[in-house]
Amino acid sequence: MTQDRNASLRASGVLIATLILYSFYRMTHYVETFSTHGNYTILKNQRIKVLIVDDEIDICYLLSSILKQKHISASYVNTLSDATIALKNDHPDMLFLDNHLPDGLGIEYIRYVKSTFPGVKIVMITAHDSITERNKALQDGADFFISKPFSREIIYSTVDRLTLQHPM
Repeated sequence: MTQDRNASLRASGVLIATLILYSFYRMTHYVETFSTHGNYTILKNQRIKVLIVDDEIDICYLLSSILKQKHISASYVNTLSDATIALKNDHPDMLFLDNHLPDGLGIEYIRYVKSTFPGVKIVMITAHDSITERNKALQDGADFFISKPFSREIIYSTVDRLTLQHPM
């Protein structure tokens, strides 16, 4: 009888520990947000999706790796024309946008993104940082502006600010 009771208590303890670990996993892997993006809504506990637009492959790998460490789904493209397709097909929540791309300037792409996908948060990332470009990007609708090179902490801080202070 005592053995059955001990086995039952152990099984209950394992179940409780499993539920706690699973709850912790879900809390650390998902962000709770609500928002309307044109014709779709981000539901509670849905992963944040990020699209990176940069012609430097190493920046794409670095940035996507940093974001994945925060359990954020990240994909990348290398041109504005590919970005247009990805925005339509993937509906990202956030866009990391380089300025100098093979088929145009990211800074001129901001208005298109904001008018077509108004809920997408835009983070400009560029090595060619000037006050004029920074002001134009922010006036045209960029939510944040980051100079290259950037650090992991800057990326984390930017994502946190855009997802926590301004839910998507």
